Amino acid sequence: FPVARHVDEGLTLYHGQVRIPAQTTTSIHLSLNVPDAWTGNTAQGLYRLTMQDQPTIVPTTATVTVHAPTGAAIAFATEGMKTSGATGTWTGKIGDRSVIEVRFQKGVLSRTWADLHDFLSKPVITFGS
Repeated sequence: FPVARHVDEGLTLYHGQVRIPAQTTTSIHLSLNVPDAWTGNTAQGLYRLTMQDQPTIVPTTATVTVHAPTGAAIAFATEGMKTSGATGTWTGKIGDRSVIEVRFQKGVLSRTWADLHDFLSKPVITFGS
Protein backbone atom coordinates (compact mmCIF):
# COMPACT_ATOMS: atom_id res chain seq x y z
CA PHE A 1 0.00 0.00 0.00
CA PRO A 2 1.28 3.51 -0.71
CA VAL A 3 2.60 5.57 2.20
CA ALA A 4 2.76 9.37 2.04
CA ARG A 5 5.16 11.60 4.01
CA HIS A 6 3.95 14.91 5.45
CA VAL A 7 5.28 17.53 7.85
CA ASP A 8 2.85 18.97 10.38
CA GLU A 9 3.92 21.47 13.04
CA GLY A 10 7.55 20.44 12.59
CA LEU A 11 6.88 16.70 12.91
CA THR A 12 7.33 14.25 10.06
CA LEU A 13 4.28 12.05 9.62
CA TYR A 14 3.75 8.96 7.48
CA HIS A 15 0.31 7.73 6.64
CA GLY A 16 -1.39 5.25 4.41
CA GLN A 17 -4.72 3.52 4.24
CA VAL A 18 -5.39 -0.20 4.29
CA ARG A 19 -8.86 -1.72 4.20
CA ILE A 20 -9.04 -4.71 6.54
CA PRO A 21 -12.14 -6.88 6.23
CA ALA A 22 -14.10 -7.57 9.41
CA GLN A 23 -13.00 -10.56 11.50
CA THR A 24 -9.51 -10.64 9.88
CA THR A 25 -6.02 -9.44 10.78
CA THR A 26 -3.31 -7.83 8.70
CA SER A 27 0.37 -7.14 9.33
CA ILE A 28 1.96 -3.98 7.99
CA HIS A 29 5.73 -3.56 7.77
CA LEU A 30 7.40 -0.19 7.28
CA SER A 31 11.17 0.13 7.07
CA LEU A 32 12.59 3.62 7.38
CA ASN A 33 16.28 4.49 7.15
CA VAL A 34 17.08 8.03 8.34
CA PRO A 35 20.87 8.35 8.83
CA ASP A 36 20.80 11.88 10.33
CA ALA A 37 17.70 11.48 12.50
CA TRP A 38 19.55 12.23 15.74
CA THR A 39 20.59 15.50 17.36
CA GLY A 40 23.99 16.13 18.90
CA ASN A 41 27.55 16.29 17.69
CA THR A 42 30.10 13.76 16.49
CA ALA A 43 30.81 12.67 20.10
CA GLN A 44 27.34 12.03 21.50
CA GLY A 45 23.72 12.49 20.62
CA LEU A 46 20.07 11.73 21.11
CA TYR A 47 17.48 9.97 18.96
CA ARG A 48 13.82 10.41 19.84
CA LEU A 49 10.85 8.87 18.04
CA THR A 50 7.26 9.72 18.89
CA MET A 51 4.56 7.34 17.68
CA GLN A 52 0.84 7.93 17.91
CA ASP A 53 -1.76 5.24 17.34
CA GLN A 54 -5.22 5.96 16.04
CA PRO A 55 -8.12 4.77 18.20
CA THR A 56 -8.60 1.04 17.64
CA ILE A 57 -10.19 -1.84 19.49
CA VAL A 58 -6.91 -3.76 19.50
CA PRO A 59 -3.86 -1.51 20.06
CA THR A 60 -1.16 -1.53 17.39
CA THR A 61 2.07 -3.38 18.21
CA ALA A 62 5.32 -1.99 16.81
CA THR A 63 8.98 -2.98 16.78
CA VAL A 64 11.56 -0.21 16.45
CA THR A 65 15.29 -0.88 15.99
CA VAL A 66 17.81 1.96 16.37
CA HIS A 67 21.47 1.72 15.31
CA ALA A 68 23.86 4.24 16.89
CA PRO A 69 26.33 5.96 14.54
CA THR A 70 29.59 4.18 13.74
CA GLY A 71 31.95 4.11 16.72
CA ALA A 72 29.26 4.94 19.29
CA ALA A 73 27.50 2.79 21.88
CA ILE A 74 24.10 3.24 23.49
CA ALA A 75 24.44 5.01 26.85
CA PHE A 76 20.72 5.21 27.71
CA ALA A 77 17.54 3.75 26.24
CA THR A 78 13.85 4.01 27.03
CA GLU A 79 12.63 1.50 29.61
CA GLY A 80 11.79 -1.79 27.92
CA MET A 81 14.24 -1.32 25.07
CA LYS A 82 16.72 -4.18 24.71
CA THR A 83 20.23 -2.99 23.90
CA SER A 84 23.37 -4.68 22.68
CA GLY A 85 26.36 -2.43 21.93
CA ALA A 86 25.27 0.03 19.26
CA THR A 87 21.80 -1.43 18.63
CA GLY A 88 18.58 -1.04 20.58
CA THR A 89 15.22 -2.70 19.88
CA TRP A 90 11.85 -1.81 21.40
CA THR A 91 8.68 -3.84 20.92
CA GLY A 92 5.37 -2.84 22.45
CA LYS A 93 1.89 -1.44 22.08
CA ILE A 94 1.63 2.07 20.68
CA GLY A 95 -0.50 4.31 22.83
CA ASP A 96 -1.91 7.79 22.37
CA ARG A 97 1.68 8.99 22.43
CA SER A 98 4.59 6.57 22.74
CA VAL A 99 8.08 8.07 22.91
CA ILE A 100 11.27 6.08 22.38
CA GLU A 101 14.53 7.74 23.31
CA VAL A 102 18.10 6.53 22.79
CA ARG A 103 21.23 8.40 23.88
CA PHE A 104 24.53 7.32 22.45
CA GLN A 105 28.14 8.32 22.91
CA LYS A 106 31.64 7.41 21.85
CA GLY A 107 34.36 6.42 24.32
CA VAL A 108 35.84 9.15 26.56
CA LEU A 109 38.91 9.79 24.37
CA SER A 110 36.84 9.91 21.19
CA ARG A 111 34.30 12.24 22.86
CA THR A 112 37.07 14.56 24.08
CA TRP A 113 38.67 14.69 20.64
CA ALA A 114 35.32 15.22 18.88
CA ASP A 115 34.31 17.99 21.31
CA LEU A 116 37.69 19.71 20.83
CA HIS A 117 37.44 19.36 17.06
CA ASP A 118 33.88 20.76 17.05
CA PHE A 119 34.99 23.71 19.22
CA LEU A 120 38.03 24.51 17.06
CA SER A 121 35.98 24.21 13.85
CA LYS A 122 33.67 27.11 14.77
CA PRO A 123 34.56 30.58 13.52
CA VAL A 124 35.70 33.04 16.18
CA ILE A 125 34.85 36.19 14.24
CA THR A 126 32.33 36.60 11.44
CA PHE A 127 32.13 39.59 9.12
CA GLY A 128 29.05 40.84 7.33
CA SER A 129 25.74 39.08 7.22
